Amino acid sequence: MFRNSQPLMQRILCGSGARDPHNPHMSHAPCPMSNGHCPMRVPVRPQLLPVNPLAMRRHLPRPCCPHSTSQPASDSHAQMHSVHDTMDTDNPGQATVEAVTAKGATAVNNWCLIESDPGVFTEMISGFGCTGAQVEEIWSMNADAFRHLEPIHGLIFLFKWMDNKPAGRVVTDRSDIFFARQVVTNACATQALICLLLNLQHEDIELGPILSELKIFCQDLCPDCRGQCLAKEERIRKVHNSFARPELFVVEDSADSEDVDCYHFVGFMPIKGKLYELDGMKEGPIELGEIGQHQNWLDVVRPIIEGRMKRYSVGEIHFNLMALVSDRQRCYERQIQMLVELPSPLSYADCQAEIATLISFVKLEKEKKRRYRKENIRRRHNYLPFIVELLKQLGETGQLLAICDKAKDRSCPSKSNKDAMDQQPQ
Repeated sequence: MFRNSQPLMQRILCGSGARDPHNPHMSHAPCPMSNGHCPMRVPVRPQLLPVNPLAMRRHLPRPCCPHSTSQPASDSHAQMHSVHDTMDTDNPGQATVEAVTAKGATAVNNWCLIESDPGVFTEMISGFGCTGAQVEEIWSMNADAFRHLEPIHGLIFLFKWMDNKPAGRVVTDRSDIFFARQVVTNACATQALICLLLNLQHEDIELGPILSELKIFCQDLCPDCRGQCLAKEERIRKVHNSFARPELFVVEDSADSEDVDCYHFVGFMPIKGKLYELDGMKEGPIELGEIGQHQNWLDVVRPIIEGRMKRYSVGEIHFNLMALVSDRQRCYERQIQMLVELPSPLSYADCQAEIATLISFVKLEKEKKRRYRKENIRRRHNYLPFIVELLKQLGETGQLLAICDKAKDRSCPSKSNKDAMDQQPQ
């Protein structure tokens, strides 16, 4: 049932089985979906990995996703070399991917931890070759927080993972929905994003060759085989790993523990009048309910996400919600063009005021993209050599101890005040 997509096949397929007629050195096993058997099926029970305590964004830890393979998991972000800060302003995602060199890049399970940040996800979309889409962070569950971003094509939700039963019916008979099981550690962020993109059919968004080839190739495969294909797609993995943070120490392996917290990404989106949850740790897409003919799907999904958050303790704040939307700059520019070219019931003054407002929005979007590029360069840059050299120079000039003492005084103001009072004459 493998489709004849030779370029992608050469990058993905491995193992024993039927020989590829176009390349006798390539072989693969068929995926007989009719009887439910899959040669690539993996255990459903995940393996939990610890969250990196040093990787914090605001109050949110970087996610460390459940692992669904039978192989021992390792934090591949600790095996990455430093990243060059080369940036192409026209296509920053693709330019940075070419500048990345990963240690052990041939291993299929080497996926690094990435931050839950809209700038990271937006640049990943660009790196995949997809155009017309971006990711925005949602700070409130109020309807107004969603309304100004519409059209919203999907939501990406980050939460502390618990092995709960699906909230709805697990669908296994919908071949028209692209769903892939997660088979490697730390890939859930990219997997949630790609599953949303590959289920989109919108005039604003162009998938590009990488995602289009993957979608066509995986069309007749089961979710487990799709997960394997996604994990072995080298170009996608390079984009993901381009956001690896340089580390001072290389951790070869991480000890498993049942006491550590684990964070996971899932996607929500409407597909043909129904709301679905796309969770790579489940057997298939989860049908959450019908969407009325005149109903906004966001009004259906918001109570569901709020209910998920209420399951946790009162003090739990480790959630993050992002929206997959059309490129805001393009949307504003298209509205400006319509106001200029098409007849409008607005008066001339109102039309000019509307155009001026849209122009200001375009400027804000351009500034936001520039900020994203700078932040991503800083994420990738290895500051450790600079810090080590700075400390050496301060030590050689005799300034390091004095600076350390001042830092201690600032961190313990009560002690400093007490010492000052003790030194005052009686």
